Amino acid sequence: MHIKHLPVIGSFIKLLDMKISEHGLQIGLLQLLKRSATTFQIQGITKETEEILRTKPVVIVAHHPFDAEVLCVLAALPPQENTYLVINNSYVGIVPSADKHLIPVYISHHRNGLDKRIFLEKFLLKFLPSKFFSEEMEHEKNKESIKFASQKLSENGTVVIFPNRRSPNGKWYNGVGYMITGVIKEQEVYVIPVVVHGTSNWDYLRIVPGGGKLLKPLSVYFGKPISSKQIHKNNPTGITRFLEEKYNKWLPTVG
Repeated sequence: MHIKHLPVIGSFIKLLDMKISEHGLQIGLLQLLKRSATTFQIQGITKETEEILRTKPVVIVAHHPFDAEVLCVLAALPPQENTYLVINNSYVGIVPSADKHLIPVYISHHRNGLDKRIFLEKFLLKFLPSKFFSEEMEHEKNKESIKFASQKLSENGTVVIFPNRRSPNGKWYNGVGYMITGVIKEQEVYVIPVVVHGTSNWDYLRIVPGGGKLLKPLSVYFGKPISSKQIHKNNPTGITRFLEEKYNKWLPTVG
């Protein structure tokens, strides 16, 4: 059985595909949050931040402990076509209208993080037609995906990444650092920290009309943009550690 054949989830995917096709990624997702009667707030987007998001190369870094963070972060961004999401390759092809915004990464070799999957992800992956590759092949495919992400940044795109997703020790993977070092030299890139409050293991109820009434309000907080010129590191690992430290210092100050 394919995931699209599951009655409730299949109907939601069909509606999601239609909304994104008609209204674009951000507005389509925002409409689905409203459909679920989810209380949704966006905080921290100043005029400067909004201008950067619309006109500059931007990497959005955020934590992803549950399921709804992806939907919330994308719904909170200003609508624009050149927004991209780094995502598990298993989810590519499910919502066709969203595929042009997806940058797949291949992470089945991250065995230590498999048990950290929360309920909905474990459930969904049982029905996804995933292809598995050797660790070496996944590494090569991931290099191509990061190269593609860097190219989109060089074209003033926005790339959303969750750098510690499924990390066994909570540390960030170095993809964000490789992405930034791959951008055209001398081009300034901005990194914006984001965190979502209010998500939980019950977020699957938000696919049901009115289901959000049973859950906590969701709040998306944007931090101050960090220019790549402020990062005095010139290698992927150093950049990643610098941004991780900045993010972890910022996180307790939010909300």
